[in-house]
Amino acid sequence: MGVWVNYMTKFESNPYHTHDEDLSFVIYTKIPSDLKKEVKENVGTVRPGTINFMYTLGTEKYNLNRHEFLPKPGDFFIFPASLHHSVNHFQSKGERISISGNLKIING
Repeated sequence: MGVWVNYMTKFESNPYHTHDEDLSFVIYTKIPSDLKKEVKENVGTVRPGTINFMYTLGTEKYNLNRHEFLPKPGDFFIFPASLHHSVNHFQSKGERISISGNLKIING
């Protein structure tokens, strides 16, 4: 199991990726105070500071394959490590702090 503390500041992002273990998790401990306002005033389809999950990179016409969340402190996500996920950049002052990790399920 690996665990990391992640500090993100304005203009930082994390591109779509997956992990090798069985499960991944992320817990949010701090979010910039103006991030909610930034999202509300955003023009465009990429919402600042969201975590994004994508089931498939395919383009099936009627398949909902992507979901995004604007995290708040205390949010805790557990998901299959093979699920594509990313984090959008933001421009608000302050840090976005999260704790993330991967878990390997061992039988017996």
